[in-house]
Amino acid sequence: MHNASCLHADESHIKYDSVKEAMDNAGVILKPNNRTSVLVWYDSLTDNPKIFEISPWQVINRIPCINTLCRKVPFAFVIQKIQKFYPELYSFVPKTFVLPNQSDDFINTQQHDGFSYIIKPNAGSLGKGISIIEPKQSDFSLPDQWDVAQQYIEGLHLDNTKFDLRVYVLVASIRPLRIYVYRDGIARFCSEDATHNSPYSKLTNVTLNNQNTTTEISKISRLISDVFPILEDKGVNIEELWKSIDDVVTLSIFSAYGYLSSAERVYCPSTTYPRCFQILGFDILLDRDLKPHVLEINYRPSLDFYRGKERRMKVAMIRDAILLGAPLSQIQTIINSRKWSWGRSTWLSYISINKDISNNIMLIRDNTEKTSGFALVWPSKDTRKEAWKDVLQKVLTISNDPLPSFFPSEKVAGGEA
Repeated sequence: MHNASCLHADESHIKYDSVKEAMDNAGVILKPNNRTSVLVWYDSLTDNPKIFEISPWQVINRIPCINTLCRKVPFAFVIQKIQKFYPELYSFVPKTFVLPNQSDDFINTQQHDGFSYIIKPNAGSLGKGISIIEPKQSDFSLPDQWDVAQQYIEGLHLDNTKFDLRVYVLVASIRPLRIYVYRDGIARFCSEDATHNSPYSKLTNVTLNNQNTTTEISKISRLISDVFPILEDKGVNIEELWKSIDDVVTLSIFSAYGYLSSAERVYCPSTTYPRCFQILGFDILLDRDLKPHVLEINYRPSLDFYRGKERRMKVAMIRDAILLGAPLSQIQTIINSRKWSWGRSTWLSYISINKDISNNIMLIRDNTEKTSGFALVWPSKDTRKEAWKDVLQKVLTISNDPLPSFFPSEKVAGGEA
């Protein structure tokens, strides 16, 4: 039973049962069209700037300009920009060409480097529109719309079957940047083993492979917490593997930080606490040397579920994200005390005077971290990452040029499992 000090959320834009269950588990009271709710939650794939027209005390589970990471073309551009300064540090993204701008470079490389390439639509999802070009293949036509050509990486196999990882990442705030990685997720397996030569043996998308009538969902969509012990039995150091995953996640988000911090100032500025956060789905492939490669980043990873184990994992993940991203029950109590008498100026004045409120919020968040399934990966106490602060500063010195194909109000990739 919820008490009067619970956080409230507007349920008008929630479409997933897993989110509603997670809200309940987090002690959040759902109400429709409640403008005094502190938490605003969207399950849609549309990143329309109008969703950030919220009250100054509210927080939202969307980060403005996050499409810089979640659209394939803008992500490729920001990675290419920072790679010029830190090529070894940013070697975790497969070689990528932006089409049609870099078509000539792509054709020249593809004809000589001996690798296959995957053509991906800029805003594609669910495995739609993907094609594979084999080494030195010449009978293909390149798209005239925004796409990327990404080098095909030979991944690690289990039972002679390719798989990759859907890793859940919480960006809890932009200024200051605070990133968490969930210690579970989905291991996505191909529905045919490597002896076949078909999309079902090369592409891991769950929706695509579920169309293969010869497969079972329990074989192609498994929990990371079930797969990693198998790797550990084979001699893999799982703690070090997670650290390497944390690294590529953090550096990926760094690459877009100039755009994210600028957009946050405009659309969702902090008061004395951050007012936007987001769960992202990182698709990560482990190569045969266990090096993680970031294939793409999903704006709204699927929150549906196929099995009970997956439901429990996702509900727990969403609950923990809410508790870390919006530890704001005290704010809800304050808003409830005066209802509609709060305006922008009165709220900003009140919150700036009562500085103990932000301290209490940070204390609640820090205590939540101790039992959360999310691990804090940035800021980091790891001494080897001290130099990464220079990377973040370098990103901020790079001009935020307009990005090709970036139209914030369109739908973005990220609805797949």
